[in-house]
Amino acid sequence: MLSYPDPSSGQLQARLSRFALCIASSTADAYSAVEEVGPKSDLGNALLVKDAFRRVVSRLDGEDNVQTTGAPPHSLVARYSCLPYHQRVAFALVVIEEFSLEEAAMIMGLGEEDIRQLLLAVRDFLFTSHWSTKCDA
Repeated sequence: MLSYPDPSSGQLQARLSRFALCIASSTADAYSAVEEVGPKSDLGNALLVKDAFRRVVSRLDGEDNVQTTGAPPHSLVARYSCLPYHQRVAFALVVIEEFSLEEAAMIMGLGEEDIRQLLLAVRDFLFTSHWSTKCDA
């Protein structure tokens, strides 16, 4: 289980901001969602941390207007931005923020198997397509 930083240090706010920037379709949406979560002092324990992540996910859901056309990008980072919203969220929660599958499922309001399926879809999209070259992987 993760140990959560002291919210007074600002690390938790930075963590929420990083997460929001990973999943939002724009910087403005990301910062707006983090602002709506509430003051740093409200984010003191693990349960409230998960709730803060859940509120950011719920706030940004439906604002994903990423349109992909043309040839897919070769960079893994650029491809990540082409992922559907829920796949970006699952990946960011489990891989970047290091939540367990169970915690990610609770944050997203899904079952653990749904999270696994989203992560498998991300893996397939990022690594098994013919876009990858040796220097990418």
